[in-house]
Amino acid sequence: SAPSALAFSQTQRLLYYSDSNNLIVRSLNLSSNIVKNVAGNRASGISGIGGNALNANINFIYGMAVSDSRRQLFLADSVGNRVLFVDLNTNN
Repeated sequence: SAPSALAFSQTQRLLYYSDSNNLIVRSLNLSSNIVKNVAGNRASGISGIGGNALNANINFIYGMAVSDSRRQLFLADSVGNRVLFVDLNTNN
C-alpha cells in the first residue's frame, strides 16, 4: 500500500487514507482498528461515478477532506482532474 492522502473524522474516530498502489480509499477505525474499503474498485479510470463508491474507478488521490457534520468525504483525483464526493451515509 502507498498512502498518499489522509483525512480524520474526529466525531467518528476514523482515519481515511488513500491507497494509491491499490487505487482505493480506506478507513481505519481508531477505536477498534478495523479497516474498511470506502471507495474504489482497484481499477484506474473515470467510470462508475454516481453509484456505489466501491464500484468507482479512481486514480491517484492527492488530497482528501471529511465533513463530520454532513458525513461527506471529498477526494482530489489528480490524474482524473476531478474532485469526487462520497456520501458516507449511503456510500454513494
